[in-house]
Amino acid sequence: MKYRFFIILLLLVAAALGITVGLVRRVHGYQRAVYHGRHVSEWAADLFPNFDPRGTNEALQAIRALSANAVPALRSQLQAREPFYEKPFVQNAGRIPVSTRRYLYQKIEPGQSFVGRLTAARALGVIGPAAVAAVPDLIASLKDPTGEIRWAAAEALSRLGVPGLSALAAVATNENAMLRQAAVYGLGEAGTNAAPSAGVIIDRVLDPD
Repeated sequence: MKYRFFIILLLLVAAALGITVGLVRRVHGYQRAVYHGRHVSEWAADLFPNFDPRGTNEALQAIRALSANAVPALRSQLQAREPFYEKPFVQNAGRIPVSTRRYLYQKIEPGQSFVGRLTAARALGVIGPAAVAAVPDLIASLKDPTGEIRWAAAEALSRLGVPGLSALAAVATNENAMLRQAAVYGLGEAGTNAAPSAGVIIDRVLDPD
């Protein structure tokens, strides 16, 4: 009986330690992505709707200063998706009484995940090669149903150095025309840095899509 109690106690202690370590890591990760009292998600939101990666505004400076420290948070933001109830709500909003509809709009805030994904992709491109860990996430975003996010992901990949450009060159031969278009756009945004992929781009000239 005592042995069983001891085992249960050890399991409880281990679980408590695991939860504590997880919380500490989350807090530490959040703090690493804070610049001048604002989280990178807030700075990234300032890139919407007008965005020029060649600019020098405060948001761009903050994101560049955070550099790799901001990448884990931006990767998580890039992976966010709309809650399952958002689309049905938007589709049927016209049937809901005005006062109730207004209240639900304030609570659900439709479109937030779209803005989050878009600004995360843009911010990763601003960081540049230091955001190379996000290449798989950006490649996945080339499949996003929203064209604006696909282009933002492609442009971000064009700014992540050789790994990003190599990934775009590989996607440029994908059987999915939508992905090929985004990849070629990204390679175009890279300018002369995409010279090693010239053969792939030339092949796309004959692409029926």
